[in-house]
Amino acid sequence: MNTFVAPLDGSEFSARALPIAAALAREANADLQVVGVALSAAEFAQTYDHVHDATERLPADARPEVDVVIDPHPLLVLLEIVNERGNVLFFASHDRTRHVAELMHFVGSRIIEHTKRPIIVVGAQAEVAPGPRNVVVALDGVHDPESIRSVAVATARDFTPPCGS
Repeated sequence: MNTFVAPLDGSEFSARALPIAAALAREANADLQVVGVALSAAEFAQTYDHVHDATERLPADARPEVDVVIDPHPLLVLLEIVNERGNVLFFASHDRTRHVAELMHFVGSRIIEHTKRPIIVVGAQAEVAPGPRNVVVALDGVHDPESIRSVAVATARDFTPPCGS
């Protein structure tokens, strides 16, 4: 795991994942990249401003690389990013039902459905908290959970401070 990628869609809700992504990237010694996807050239300036405003709220030593792209298909952009070796997509989710997500075009829900790569989803009430963390992995409906378990173990090791720290 080399890079946490936090996509921001222009909403304040999507920016909720950013402080947690920054804190976990620091603990895992991973890079952090923030990606904004503007659906059209007309949305570029607004998306650019939102992404940069959100990253400026992070501590100066945690400021990530920022990229804003124009593409009418954010799902495809984000699936391409998450499928790059070493990337882990890290985003906020409302945890809507499938039908509500489809009606409201929630990209996060669709990423969860379509990717085979590990992702980290931040819930609506998540906060950055000091101290030890647990890694919780849902295996619902998985026929061969070993590959997911092995990623979870590696991730837990990345977030566990060495003995005596």
